[in-house]
Amino acid sequence: MSEHLDVLLIGVCALWGASAGRVLPRAAYRFSVPAGEEWRTACPAGHPVGGWLGPARCRACAGPPYGPRTAAVVVTALVCAALAAATGTRPELFVWLLLAPVGVLLATVDFRVQRLPDPLTLPAAAAALVLLGLTALAPEHAGSGPRPCSARSPSAPATSSSSSSIRAAWASAT
Repeated sequence: MSEHLDVLLIGVCALWGASAGRVLPRAAYRFSVPAGEEWRTACPAGHPVGGWLGPARCRACAGPPYGPRTAAVVVTALVCAALAAATGTRPELFVWLLLAPVGVLLATVDFRVQRLPDPLTLPAAAAALVLLGLTALAPEHAGSGPRPCSARSPSAPATSSSSSSIRAAWASAT
């Protein structure tokens, strides 16, 4: 049963990634400008580009797409699927899935113009800090397992002979 749940979770997260990746190309096009220039507001033919999310295709001139197309969808889907496979059903998966499309967008812009736009990096960093901090309060987060040996009191029994030999080596070295 658990294996089926894991496969379902990975599939749902891949679909989330593909959906999020479909709306990244316009933002990637608009943010991919050299340092010191304003964000792009027009397609290569000069028609205004409306909004930040969506496909990078001009409706006015019906020209070819001018931004990343399939790559953003595939990469975002793979990243979200990999995060689901690595994290499982823990609460922090929600945070990683929210941040993954922003990370793919940042990577796309960085690959194109070797810069990271502040309007993306600063809010993403703040969101990661706040959301992961809140997730740490949730039950079953990654930090709810047994405490490491160093966090136990000196009078607590060691859980294995290797940890007691490490303690003995540390005590003789200090």
